[in-house]
Amino acid sequence: MQNRALPFAVIIASVTAIAVTALPWFNLNRIGIEISWNGLGIASDQVLDLAPNGRGWLIVAACVITGLTGLVALMPSPSAKPLARMMAGVSTGASALATLVPIVIWIWPSWYFGSFQDHLELPDDAPIGVNKLILGFLILTLILLTGLCAGLFIERSEGLVARQQDRRTSSRR
Repeated sequence: MQNRALPFAVIIASVTAIAVTALPWFNLNRIGIEISWNGLGIASDQVLDLAPNGRGWLIVAACVITGLTGLVALMPSPSAKPLARMMAGVSTGASALATLVPIVIWIWPSWYFGSFQDHLELPDDAPIGVNKLILGFLILTLILLTGLCAGLFIERSEGLVARQQDRRTSSRR
């Protein structure tokens, strides 16, 4: 019997990362404009017709893959186990790459802002920046998700290796 807690943890971490991506990554409150944008580049108020680059879509794509992996891993069919193993491997890589998005934005906010500051005609020293608390929580969530996916891959691989060894010993007899 396989452990069902790990696939549920993968699904919960995936949904959490998507939810954190939808939180406001930065706002213009410091310069007197009550508007904010999330990681998807969606504004809280559509007054301005411009937005930063929606780098959060990369995170959402990776989290959809990992969420589907968790669902496949919950399937009771023995034939789903190799598929869950393969998907867990892909999900580990996808979530690791998704972790790079908030890290890069933390280090180089211009990758997220793009030409946003230029369109608003704000000086380079304008007091706008990304919300590091939200990005930090997202980084931690994605690191956890990567670890959970790696654990799921290892869990699904252990049973596969044991079955292959059993087949080898029975074919030698």
